[in-house]
Amino acid sequence: MNTTTPTLRDKFSDADGDTVNGTFQVYDAATNKPITTPAGEGLIVSEFVKPGEWASVKVPAGQLVNGKTYKFRTNAYDGTHYNLNFSPWREFVVDTTAPGVPKSVVSETYPENLPGGAVGEQGRFDVDTGVDDARDVEYRIGPADTDDDGNSGNTSTDGWQRTPTTNNGFAAKASFYAAPADDGNHQAEVRSVDRADNTGATRVYGFASPRRTDTGRAKKIDINLPKPNIGATAPGYHDEPQPAWDWATVQQNGRIRDGKPQVYRSTGPKSRSAVTLTPLAELKRSPEEAARARRQLRLPEYPDPIIKGGWCDPTLVNIKAQMTRTEACLPTQVTFEVTDLASQPPKVYQQMFDVLYMLKTDPESNKIKTWMQIDPRDWSIPAPKLPFPGGANGMILLDVQSWCQSDGCDKQAQDWDFYGGRSRWSGNQDQHIITGVADFEWNGSVNNPAESKDKDLSRELPLRWWMDWGTTIPGVPDPTGEDEIVSPPTMARCDKVISGKDPGCVLPSYRPGYTINSEAFPGAAAHIWLIQNKHAKKLGKSPQTPLHYLPSKARNAPSQEPENKLDNGKPGNRKAVCGRAFRKHNDTATIMTPNGNPDTISCDEFPFAATYESPGFPAANGGLNPAKNTEYAGLECVQTVVTKGDGTREHLYNDTTYDDPKWPALCGRSSMSTCINTQSMQPFGIIFAKQFRLLDKDEYWVDPANGRFADCDPSKDEIKCTMKRPVAAQ
Repeated sequence: MNTTTPTLRDKFSDADGDTVNGTFQVYDAATNKPITTPAGEGLIVSEFVKPGEWASVKVPAGQLVNGKTYKFRTNAYDGTHYNLNFSPWREFVVDTTAPGVPKSVVSETYPENLPGGAVGEQGRFDVDTGVDDARDVEYRIGPADTDDDGNSGNTSTDGWQRTPTTNNGFAAKASFYAAPADDGNHQAEVRSVDRADNTGATRVYGFASPRRTDTGRAKKIDINLPKPNIGATAPGYHDEPQPAWDWATVQQNGRIRDGKPQVYRSTGPKSRSAVTLTPLAELKRSPEEAARARRQLRLPEYPDPIIKGGWCDPTLVNIKAQMTRTEACLPTQVTFEVTDLASQPPKVYQQMFDVLYMLKTDPESNKIKTWMQIDPRDWSIPAPKLPFPGGANGMILLDVQSWCQSDGCDKQAQDWDFYGGRSRWSGNQDQHIITGVADFEWNGSVNNPAESKDKDLSRELPLRWWMDWGTTIPGVPDPTGEDEIVSPPTMARCDKVISGKDPGCVLPSYRPGYTINSEAFPGAAAHIWLIQNKHAKKLGKSPQTPLHYLPSKARNAPSQEPENKLDNGKPGNRKAVCGRAFRKHNDTATIMTPNGNPDTISCDEFPFAATYESPGFPAANGGLNPAKNTEYAGLECVQTVVTKGDGTREHLYNDTTYDDPKWPALCGRSSMSTCINTQSMQPFGIIFAKQFRLLDKDEYWVDPANGRFADCDPSKDEIKCTMKRPVAAQ
């Protein structure tokens, strides 16, 4: 019996052919005492059945103890007469202990974790159950689960077949035959069934088909790797200034250009005006103008710039439009022109201002700071244009405000605290500079507090500045009226998503760089470097070719299912790349893990599963690098292996059990040490994503230590080189 509520069965006859039921009486065989039943005396009565059919009863739960022996007997009743004689006693032993995992599975045709026979070729699988009471072996063949998630086998009940065992007196064994129907990676799931129908735990046996016979052919990839130094200190992440993507324009060749000019025009009966606002990729000034700014800094009333780094020093000759994850340095040129239509020919008056705008957010608070400097250009106005006339009657007046264009801020408009309040200039010769600060606070509101997606628990806050302006030129009516000019927005984003950190705000268009600890994990670094450089779009190689972060299914906007739902709720894109047709190469180099446990082999993929560029993530869900066959995306990847190498150094080779790599690469997957694979990316979610408050679809890039591959030429069809040792180790 395999349960504490077993079913007891017996057959009964009746001379008249009437239906009958059975009375079962159950006793403890050792004590000769009845078990406890509702009818008493261990009696249980079955339903009526036809003569010769099985009558059965269920023993009440809790009455039978595993390992003990019991006995039962029966008699019959046809609705009129009782059979006064009981049947002989029959004993049974309660067995609720399932067999353990089968001891071994062996196949000559399909060796474990190696390529085996061709598609459709029958292979024999020999199973040693490791126990003597296994009556049968259950098995099934299916696509491999190499998701490295700690779960072995498919938990569904479909597709199991049985074969009986033979017993040589020590252990029960069985054999079965199977042939894979498709090319790729497969697994045989095997489990024992004992005489009480207890089903044991599953053993998973991985194998692949077909087998290439020319695995000894010349390698097309051979990167000679240094020995891993698992205890090496991890490098810092990339948070250095980058071009301000929202502000300037980036050309295909990587050149940063000025943003699109915005022109505001107004016309009156006797004059017209034009204001041109141009976001600058770089503010270029004369040494004299920079010196004037330096003198301004010495004044006690001058508000300190909110960016302390030298990359946005307002006294520099050249100031670039740059940003980090929390700071932005945004230069603009504003040109004013007024045309006197009453004069013949019309006179055109001109004045230019350099505007430097700074933003600063706090990744662990609701504070947002803005800073502005307005500096008139000290230029001679080229003829035929004229400078604005000076004196008490010639003026340019600016009314400037800092603007948070969202009700997610404590206030939407904030006056600048300009030093001295002198936001007017008396003609072209008035060269005074004004600076000011204006601060905001995120009020904690999010898009949808009742939901849990990244987009629900965050709020975007467009930040910009605007100004009203007017002019006074003797004899020329001011045509500007109430006109205003507005800068392009720069987006701040505040969220309550990141666990373990206070709510905070960042500039999400900045693209931080995750660094691989290449000294500790050279194989992982080499694999990423290879695929980055051989990919048509150089995915993840630099801030200009970023990856897009795909958080867990509970947080990301689109579902990672159902287009490639390959297994019980597991992320489909990981399955599609590493769960199908991936072979754990027998020569993969493994290490002794830091905790002293033996290492295993896993699939290292790039682009990562947690990106929209994963080739297994469906285009229908927003995938940006989908394979032609999403479900079997891994077959389209370049196949490599980090091997034990030549005895002195490990190597990253192309895996010759697959076809040779074809360039450009769509993706890559590598047979690699599980410890090196997982540890190289472990800080990503624990530290990096939290530090930079990465949310769904945020952009980032990956640095595998490019300098260490200086001797490798990615333009060649064959990549054969040596990864340099760290500078200190050379």
